[in-house]
Amino acid sequence: MPLPLHLHVVSSLRGYFWEAVATPVGLGAEFFKAAFGIDHNGWIHLRCTLDDIEADNDNDRKAEIIRRLKVHLNRTRNPISTAQQLVYHVFGEERDRSGELYIKHMGRVANLVVAHTKDRTARLEKQVQRLKLEPANDDTTAQIVSIRSEMKDRKSRLRDDITVAWLHDLLERKKGLIFTDDDLRNIGFNEYVVTNTLALTRDKSVPYFDYVVELSKNKDAVRIKRADMDDNSRITRNPHMPPSSQQHELHYKYWLANAYLHDVEEGIIAPGSSFKEWFRTRQEKMSPEDQALFLAVAKKYSSEYEDHESHKEKDLGISLTLKEPCLAA
Repeated sequence: MPLPLHLHVVSSLRGYFWEAVATPVGLGAEFFKAAFGIDHNGWIHLRCTLDDIEADNDNDRKAEIIRRLKVHLNRTRNPISTAQQLVYHVFGEERDRSGELYIKHMGRVANLVVAHTKDRTARLEKQVQRLKLEPANDDTTAQIVSIRSEMKDRKSRLRDDITVAWLHDLLERKKGLIFTDDDLRNIGFNEYVVTNTLALTRDKSVPYFDYVVELSKNKDAVRIKRADMDDNSRITRNPHMPPSSQQHELHYKYWLANAYLHDVEEGIIAPGSSFKEWFRTRQEKMSPEDQALFLAVAKKYSSEYEDHESHKEKDLGISLTLKEPCLAA
């Protein structure tokens, strides 16, 4: 059925916007289309109605959700809007430990993925410009080719990265509607999205820093996880929730994990490096106060420490004024 005239006009005007505004700022139309979950049909057919599903049990409901989302993804070729519909329906009004809607966190992580990609590509471009000022030789040429390749890869993967950001907590659910990696494949998400969503899914029986070390071996999942931890460690995530020892401990846990992944991403340490050895080198640059705090957190969440078992159930009693410590390499 042909689209109404006014929708053709809107779509055309949007096309002019992407070419006139997005491209000149250096990111290109596809970057913005990916960032905002927009396909080549503009905003047409982006919503898939899941609210009217009638089913006798969760299994039947899930099967109908998968069927409708598969049709939606085939029609729109837009994995971001498909992921959004899925998590909106599954999580609904559920709230996280801070009392905030889960889906708000997922949206912020998706936005942070866009911001991180923009920041990373800008820094890579500066590296290229510096290399161009050096005498031309095989080494500098190879470095420029490698950096350009990473920039191209980052931009081409942005849409998939945003999709993973929306889905990153989905497979950890253990109540209500439970989805698996095979369910995501059945909907039609590509293998990159499924593999990285699975990589971000943590087995709660595995100590947190052990999970982070394993995750560091997947450079694509690292990008999304760092955005997730950036949002989790925001001191202002929920200003209405009174500070507590446990909250402070979580902030220190996320800061430490993020610093480890930062060093992996920047090539300072190799993926899968010992967390204990990495932390030992970082301790040397910390204040005595921070050393004691972070060591207690490291022992609680990493099995590499001999006394991990005696620390893992401890309330660390962190009650200092919360401020982000210096973790620069």
